Amino acid sequence: MVTDDKNVKFIKDNGEELDQVSSKLFCQFAEVRPYFYGGREAFNPAINKLIDYQKIKNHSGKVTVKFAVSLNGMVEGAEISASTDPFLNEEAIRIISSLPRWQPGFQYGRFVKCWYLIPITF
Repeated sequence: MVTDDKNVKFIKDNGEELDQVSSKLFCQFAEVRPYFYGGREAFNPAINKLIDYQKIKNHSGKVTVKFAVSLNGMVEGAEISASTDPFLNEEAIRIISSLPRWQPGFQYGRFVKCWYLIPITF
């Protein structure tokens, strides 16, 4: 999906633009979740790269973070949903808030704010 100020274009995986009929149907009925650029293969390494292992060296556990991906693809409103070690909460919020821009969610022909729950295991 490519957009400028007024138009949204849908591009196939081969780089060709989707025909107008298919694009119109997609805009009317499609709901697309936000997408971390690079997919799951890039998401987990990005999380691991951001962890400050020195800071958490004596702690382990799982923290689930709730956050929104805004209309422009930025992460916002990160908060703890569940945690096995409260010491790790601040680090989890810092990590999620430090993530780069995502492809925003898309519904009914426009970008939309979407909420996510992501577990981080330390």
